[in-house]
Amino acid sequence: MTGSPVFLLVIFLCCGIYAGEAFGQFTIWFLLGLPIAAWIHLVAPPFKGRNMAFILACGATIMGIGSAQISSQRQLPNHHISLFSGRQMTIKGCVKQGASEKKASLVAVMDCSGEHVGKILLKAPSTLQKIPHHSFLETKVWVQDLPSHSPGYSNYLKSQGILAIGQVESWKTTGREGGLGYTMTEMQHSLIANLRQTMLDPQMAGLAGAMFLGDRSTLDAQLKSDFSATGLSHILSISGMHVAIFYLFLNHALGFMGHRLFTNRLRTLLILLVLVIYMALTGFSPAVCRSVLMLSMLKLSEIFFFQKNSFNILSLTAFLMLLVDPSLFFDLGFQLSFLAVAGLLLFSPPIEQFLGCRASWMPSWLKMSLATTLAAQAITTPLVVYHFQTFPTYFVLANLILLPLVTVATNMGIAAVLLGWIPGIGTAVGALLDTILWTVSQGSSLIAKLPGATIQEISLRDQGFCILLALSGLGAAYLFRKEMRTTIQRVFAKRSAEIA
Repeated sequence: MTGSPVFLLVIFLCCGIYAGEAFGQFTIWFLLGLPIAAWIHLVAPPFKGRNMAFILACGATIMGIGSAQISSQRQLPNHHISLFSGRQMTIKGCVKQGASEKKASLVAVMDCSGEHVGKILLKAPSTLQKIPHHSFLETKVWVQDLPSHSPGYSNYLKSQGILAIGQVESWKTTGREGGLGYTMTEMQHSLIANLRQTMLDPQMAGLAGAMFLGDRSTLDAQLKSDFSATGLSHILSISGMHVAIFYLFLNHALGFMGHRLFTNRLRTLLILLVLVIYMALTGFSPAVCRSVLMLSMLKLSEIFFFQKNSFNILSLTAFLMLLVDPSLFFDLGFQLSFLAVAGLLLFSPPIEQFLGCRASWMPSWLKMSLATTLAAQAITTPLVVYHFQTFPTYFVLANLILLPLVTVATNMGIAAVLLGWIPGIGTAVGALLDTILWTVSQGSSLIAKLPGATIQEISLRDQGFCILLALSGLGAAYLFRKEMRTTIQRVFAKRSAEIA
């Protein structure tokens, strides 16, 4: 993290967002750090600790911006739908994603308009007509608060901007919303329908739709359970791995453009444009936005500055996303996405170096796969345990065996999405993708059935788990002992120089 000053900005911004959410509007007083920083930099005479005071004043300003952002977002107007809990009323709005069937009922998220504003989760009997995406809806509902008996689910809904639940008695569509969002969703549905036509197994087609196009509406529940039990649930949604493979796929496909400086830059810009369209196509999920923004910054920094600092770019991506939408800080997908990449950047190289010294018999691809798996899992495990109270025992085995197949499947999935409309070729690619995904799903199912595949109902308060975390921390300290020693020596040398 040394040499990554943007990381400090992210820390200050996250602290401000958390303080604004926990303590309310009075945390906006942190904005007084701005005139204090200006006074220290422009007016104040030199004094001991001036640099630290300036950094803290600037940090307080960033915290004030974060708390102001989240406080303004949490201020509800008098006609917000969540303020009418316990009442029956008729509301109007737009259902952008349509209605999906879950547990023998129809579920839809509606953006209210007219007399009421805000998002509400509608739950309707499955006997009612299904609502297509981007439909204007008029419905009669009982407005209810978010469930207090399920805080995890309630927090998830809040992170999506949903503050109320509506039990539907009846609804009717009054029109359709056009625009770019409608066009992108239509394109997504068309590609998913094409996947279903070219693939043999509807269950595998649902898996492919989730992995490559972000549509989890037809994803099989048993598949979700198996992938969760083996620590492979990250492949069920579009992540940085999918975006990186998509970039390499397009880069290879456009190789005919040549390798001169101008054509290289033009090819990179074209690929980034395609990735932005892909980001819109998949609904701007935090993981996809993070991956596309980070990859874009990496490639643009290489083009214009001929250098890159991956951790700095990751931090800048997080800073910009939180600045635009501070509620992402509370989104579990956002948290896991950034933590996993941070783990790869921080822990993967020393783990791979450690394996190179102590396990020279391992092939290089196995060292890299093992280092990647351990690095990502080590930093995300506490968060997963905190939210789900489960731990996949065989995550290393599952990732080492199945991730190479997932990489092949991702390339085939991209080919199926791009070439599925071509007669013959689309069918052949779809059948091959079907076979690979079936192999992955069967392998995941077999590992999930092994004894003790998942440790259930564990907590950060459990002594055994805390001991495991402590041992992991000692292992990390051992891996980073050289870097830690160098950092401590630099700090003491700097302090000695200041005293002298």
